[in-house]
Amino acid sequence: MNKRHIAISFIIGFFAVFYGYKASASQDNLYYKSKIKTPQAAKLLKKTNIQSSYIVILDSGIDYKYEKQNKGKYIYGTRCVTAWGEYHKDPWTSYGVGINHGSEVQFVCDEIISDLRVNNEKQYSLNQPIMTIQYKISEPDGTSNVERLIYAINDVIDQYVIKEKLNIAAINFSSIISFKGEGNEKIEKLKKELEEAIERASSYGITFVTAAGNDNMEIYNYSANFDNVIAVGSTDANNNRALWGESGGSCFGKQLDIVAPGDKLLVFNKDKKPVVDSGTSYSAPMVSAAIGLMKGINPELKPSDIEEILKNTSADLGKKGRDDYFGYGLLNIEKVVETLIKREGSF
Repeated sequence: MNKRHIAISFIIGFFAVFYGYKASASQDNLYYKSKIKTPQAAKLLKKTNIQSSYIVILDSGIDYKYEKQNKGKYIYGTRCVTAWGEYHKDPWTSYGVGINHGSEVQFVCDEIISDLRVNNEKQYSLNQPIMTIQYKISEPDGTSNVERLIYAINDVIDQYVIKEKLNIAAINFSSIISFKGEGNEKIEKLKKELEEAIERASSYGITFVTAAGNDNMEIYNYSANFDNVIAVGSTDANNNRALWGESGGSCFGKQLDIVAPGDKLLVFNKDKKPVVDSGTSYSAPMVSAAIGLMKGINPELKPSDIEEILKNTSADLGKKGRDDYFGYGLLNIEKVVETLIKREGSF
């Protein structure tokens, strides 16, 4: 596998780095659906009334053709901030321009939603049970800054929750942030503002989901280090911790909450040609899709409720109980649905 290096630079001497690993389509690269039990969950969801919920993906933009084909099926819309420069004059991109990260993360999230079979894909509607919103915060090469991230989180609340009254279930941030120069006044101020933005989102019922990172080391991701955040690691087709190349692998540590498949996945179809890639970037949107379903079943669920259910229903891997390599275990959407069915008032 060839290593793909994507660097998201953040100003005043701190940056985030994540790695993806390209591979040929040589196996069932949609295995991730069965691993997290979406077909079984779909059977439980038949004849279930699910209210509309929305997942916001903060990333590099979405392929225009893909958005056009899927708006009203899974996609509610897109958002950008024109003041951020030429690339942000519109919310779209074209697959093949830059790193394609936003389109691929979006694709994985939409694939999970599709497999749950709760949306009516034959009918255009912006009130489907589970919908996604792509919010462009980075440049084609992935560069961005923490101020944009903070702004976007608050804007999601102001625009979609307060103004449009949408049931925003999750914000998916499939990147990592590493602050360099601990103790620097500007860095500490930004860390505090970011944590406050995430806490504000939580107060509005939004769960913040982030990738654990692909550096095969202890998690150093500050969004993962904050409270009210779900940090997601990766597994392979055999339920092992995902490892890539000579030095890559799913990050681990006490901050890790849960894992989902992230090795050799179908992450996009470009002109009917499959694109296969690996990384925790693709594990995170699986968890976000599950949270979208949960908030559709019961819009009153708080982020703390959601985190508790996800942890209690995950399939234990590695050492018995929670461990630093798999968190509480592998995402299991079937068990999530079963738990919500049993909860009084969920249906």
